Amino acid sequence: MAKFCPECGASAEGKKFCPECGTALAGDDAGQVLQTPAAAPAVEEEERELWSGQPDRVFASVGERSSKYILTTERLRVDSGVMRKKAESLDLWRIKDVSVKKSMTQRTRKCGDVEIVSADASTPKLTLSWIQNPDEVAEKIRNAVRASRKRHGTVTQERF
Repeated sequence: MAKFCPECGASAEGKKFCPECGTALAGDDAGQVLQTPAAAPAVEEEERELWSGQPDRVFASVGERSSKYILTTERLRVDSGVMRKKAESLDLWRIKDVSVKKSMTQRTRKCGDVEIVSADASTPKLTLSWIQNPDEVAEKIRNAVRASRKRHGTVTQERF
């Protein structure tokens, strides 16, 4: 009886590792995956909203005021526009850096800009403008990015 990899379905007759995807197979039972904490299958959970917000209504420009920011467990979505609506979506596991900038005026309103740098070709830099409590929002984004990378098994490398 032929045995197959439970991950990709490739033939794994008598092999310790799948020749296609590299999944470690149990010794004599080629076709069973060795269960280790790192290789344990991720439980698919439904995408849910973690935070949503809009720019400050008093000081933000008219164009910025039409924006709505939504952070979910999988992505950061920016809906903007009054006449011509635009929706951008950025997968969390692609985010490389999150920083906060606050001008003097923003500090008096407890606002700031959350700047996001990503590996996404269409959205390499994204700024959430005039956000209330930007430090808390940046920390929520960092935690969501960390959880998303863990869920997807994504590892980043920095080259110097």
